[in-house]
Amino acid sequence: MKEKGMGRTRLGRFAAITVPATAVSVGLGAAMLNGMVGAALASSSSFHVTGDSAKGTGMELTANYVQAATSDASATPTNKSDALVSLKDGVVSNMCLAADTDVLGFQLLGIKITSSGDVSLGTGWTDLSADSLGGSHAELGETLIGYAQADLAHQDAQTSPGHTPGGFSMKTSDGQDAVDISDLDSQLYALTLAGLSLDNLAISASTTAVEGTC
Repeated sequence: MKEKGMGRTRLGRFAAITVPATAVSVGLGAAMLNGMVGAALASSSSFHVTGDSAKGTGMELTANYVQAATSDASATPTNKSDALVSLKDGVVSNMCLAADTDVLGFQLLGIKITSSGDVSLGTGWTDLSADSLGGSHAELGETLIGYAQADLAHQDAQTSPGHTPGGFSMKTSDGQDAVDISDLDSQLYALTLAGLSLDNLAISASTTAVEGTC
């Protein structure tokens, strides 16, 4: 089934809900401090990312699955469902990222990263492996729902084991105002950025939970 939206598509809430995860590892703060142009953060449990808005010149979405990591190196990774959301030329306003983790099973540690103003995610595609992703309002340009994954411009090139050439996907046509999501509120367990440009960066760590503080 393919539905082609003409003009703009208005969604009161855009969300993809999948199975919750089980453990957290944090690497984005270290990647930024080390001066990496592109940074990647991955977790087998969701971490919280919010922003006043998220905008892009295009978007692709597919149903997928990922392999959940485990602290036991000898254990077999578990496959779990996710929604892979790719945002082209993404910009997030007033970003906040918060994640909690248990160290050695007995000490809770939290890390919180904030940046005010417009946060550029780089020129190109940002991949969000989403436990859930939503907002108070989403406005999309011309949108195709029920698109074959094999026909996508970006995600067709992905090497994820969950990629299905004939599987369900959704895409917006490229354009300056193709994607505009207000009050971004997302639970992610993997985030791969095309790049990162931050103003008024603040990184803090604590021995108490921070995930609900964004």
